[in-house]
Amino acid sequence: MPYHTEYDSTRRLLCGWLTAQAEPSFTPAILTAANQYDADLPVDTQRQLHTPDRWPVDCYLWASAHPLAFSLGGDLGHFVRCIEQREWEALMNYARQCVNIVYRRLNHYGASGLLTITLVQGAALGGGLEAALASDVIIAEEQATFGFPEIRFNLFPGMGGYSMLKRRIGDAATMKMMTSGKVYGAAECQALGFVDEVVPTGTGRQAADSYLDRIEPWFNGLSALFTARREAVRIPHRELLNITTEWVRAASRLPPKDLDYMRGLVRAQRRYRDEQSH
Repeated sequence: MPYHTEYDSTRRLLCGWLTAQAEPSFTPAILTAANQYDADLPVDTQRQLHTPDRWPVDCYLWASAHPLAFSLGGDLGHFVRCIEQREWEALMNYARQCVNIVYRRLNHYGASGLLTITLVQGAALGGGLEAALASDVIIAEEQATFGFPEIRFNLFPGMGGYSMLKRRIGDAATMKMMTSGKVYGAAECQALGFVDEVVPTGTGRQAADSYLDRIEPWFNGLSALFTARREAVRIPHRELLNITTEWVRAASRLPPKDLDYMRGLVRAQRRYRDEQSH
């Protein structure tokens, strides 16, 4: 399965794992599986989230089963195929799926008192960083890297990145990060203000458990504070849809040289996958 979950009954913790069956990116298969799973999460009359098996969930953590990457972002091979074949509705459908995943998480799946965490143990680039930003808390191992490389192939992060990052670090810092195409280290991102904790390499999963154990005495107040923050900086679904529609328009105008650059990145992603499989 491209997306699987585990449940920790002690901490009422649901872990969603992105798997690495191909390139560590958001393939249509991963998006479909994650969207379906998240859409099926029930909320009871007390606005408590449950797993499909009716186990109560206080925290929903995202991580990756890939050893060196949370996600390298969008499926560039799929993007190139859609653009070359002028399949704009297929590209728009991909973008909508991304937006729906982000929007559900930003709104805690309709639950109150839920805490969301992203654990980044490797690279979180482009759409990978957008996914990470949808959580309340980002925990990163010290070797983790973050960035928006889209400007290098003449695009921009179109699945919620601007909306989420601006609300965390402000417009000027967001524009600088997105227009530079630079890859940032975990400590740099903590200093910028969107990574919450940096932990030693190899300790990320344990650090997430330790974080939950540490905040357990005041979990009620902290989760309510995150709810208040979400209300204060609410991101409307229409905003996300309007921006991703502009992303599809921008993709439709890409010249051949930028498609060639994207193809090179696809080859690099595949080499990355193959090197890590040996």
